[in-house]
Amino acid sequence: MLKKLFILFALAVAPPAPAQAQQTEEPYKRIVHFEFKSAETRTVFLCGSMTNWECDQLPMRRTGAGVFYINASLAPGRIEYVFVADGVPQLDEASTSEDDGKGGRRSFFLLDDDRDALPLDGITHGRIEQAGLMSKALGEERLINVYLPPGYSEKKTYPVLFLLHGYGMDQDQWLTGGAQHYMDRYIAAKVLAPFILVMPGAPDDFYMGRSEDYIVNEVYPFIAREYSIRKGKGVAAIGGTSMGGFGALYLSYRHPELFRHALLLSPANLDRKFLDQLDGELEGGARIATALDIRVGKGDETSFPYAERLTQVLAENEVPFTYEVTRGGHDWNYWHSVMKPSLLRVQEFFESAR
Repeated sequence: MLKKLFILFALAVAPPAPAQAQQTEEPYKRIVHFEFKSAETRTVFLCGSMTNWECDQLPMRRTGAGVFYINASLAPGRIEYVFVADGVPQLDEASTSEDDGKGGRRSFFLLDDDRDALPLDGITHGRIEQAGLMSKALGEERLINVYLPPGYSEKKTYPVLFLLHGYGMDQDQWLTGGAQHYMDRYIAAKVLAPFILVMPGAPDDFYMGRSEDYIVNEVYPFIAREYSIRKGKGVAAIGGTSMGGFGALYLSYRHPELFRHALLLSPANLDRKFLDQLDGELEGGARIATALDIRVGKGDETSFPYAERLTQVLAENEVPFTYEVTRGGHDWNYWHSVMKPSLLRVQEFFESAR
């Protein structure tokens, strides 16, 4: 099958006002033309990050020549998708494809303003190291990706940000999202000072139980031994998306001796029991010593209700936090849109923790 994707034209709209807590903003859009050619297929839907992977939202129209098409209005970012032809997912051969982390594949492309997530020529790049760590807590070996900034030297010490992946993903999720390219660009532009990213792989247990033991008692000491990170109590930051966003909350709450800044992007916990437990513990005198930076997309059916309940619990118990709601779903299209302000907030913490 021949499939084609064309970006026809851009609709330029004035940039939105800065996000405020619990307010939405509408970014400008691009009109993107998708095509799927098949004389035998009866119905085709466009399904992906633009529909929160609901596959009956965007039917494609058929021409007499057997070409299905749709013009979709999309916000700039990473667009992940498949064509669903007569109920069967199909890749777009005109785009790059990748594993979806669930045993299948998906097509993707970067739409305009997400170019910060791409490598940039003419600047010095950091390097990625991958280590295997045999875990007693997990009873198996797990991989850890480490981003070392340009000019990394063992004669210096660096702040460290631990980045946790989402449910069904692994240690490569943040690299797939281009975290290393954001760091390279912003360090080169002197927007960020150099720091280290640690991206461990973990089971799908929301970083509780065995995974908590693994991150706290195995990964952190391993990184402290092998890399020149800043030492001291509460000088590291932790962040994550979805399950990883919850993990950042949970681990920083339980271990403020390690993490004093937590970046919660689209935090989610499917059973939600922890929020009731947290509410009770805070009412009983427990405290959260971590600076919480919470961000979620208004259209995120997975995480927005959870984030709303979380911030309600925090506010009722007078726990300081920042909370920003902007347009977006549960995907890289949204996470890319908040990457720069999120990294800047982490940088502010590192400066204050010197």
